[in-house]
Amino acid sequence: MSKYSTIILEKDNKIARLILNRPEKLNALSMQTFGEFKDALEDLAADDSISVVILKGAGRAFCAGLELSPEARIEHQNLSYVQDRLRLQHNLARFLQIWDLPKPVIAQVHGYCIGAAVEMVSLTDITIVSEDCQISWPRMLLAAGAEGPFWLPLVGIKKTKEYSFLRGIPVLGTEAVRVGWANRAYPLDQLEKEVEAIAKEVAKIPLEMLSTEKAAINRAQELTGFRQSLAIGMEYDNMVRLTPASRNAIQRVIDEGHKEAAKWRKERA
Repeated sequence: MSKYSTIILEKDNKIARLILNRPEKLNALSMQTFGEFKDALEDLAADDSISVVILKGAGRAFCAGLELSPEARIEHQNLSYVQDRLRLQHNLARFLQIWDLPKPVIAQVHGYCIGAAVEMVSLTDITIVSEDCQISWPRMLLAAGAEGPFWLPLVGIKKTKEYSFLRGIPVLGTEAVRVGWANRAYPLDQLEKEVEAIAKEVAKIPLEMLSTEKAAINRAQELTGFRQSLAIGMEYDNMVRLTPASRNAIQRVIDEGHKEAAKWRKERA
């Protein structure tokens, strides 16, 4: 019996498949998912029989971002400044496990990839998307500051600002490839086959070589201040959650649900 209930971890001939498995919630990231995700990545880091990891979502979406249930938002709203900062630091640490994993991670993105899921995928090594997938930040702005540093080294400052300011307008998979956020786009019915083929090619390279290549490239990127910029973004996100605008937005989600709150925000604009 699997020790996981919100993810699936499969291992087969040098390839692991880490599958977000809450399809009824569009694989939204709960605190339990974060914990299981951490444990699975620690398992994969220690397993020298695995050379490459495919990260994907079950059902009709890759991931809808952080869980936005009223219960989750009430819990977040009641956190103190220090507690919320620790929460954000823990979330970032989970995503950085992907960056630090001593083997390549390939993201297979279809359907929706929203909010925190964008941050997660931005730290993978290769991103393959369906042509019609929708990548975006939630229209209902609950906080600000965290997401930009994830986009910046991939798409540049102008596109980062465009995507940050024009929230809720999805970037299609084909555009994600064009601007540099993703590597390749395929029709949805070909996506899994193409990702598996890429993973098999990567797995032919000895793990020692793969691990060294990834470490060298990441180290060079970190010399630009990349890791520090992610931490700074989280600090800004933490600060803005104390503002009336953020508190009011969170309360509206709690009272009305995310869909109605997003509709209100759109009509108000």
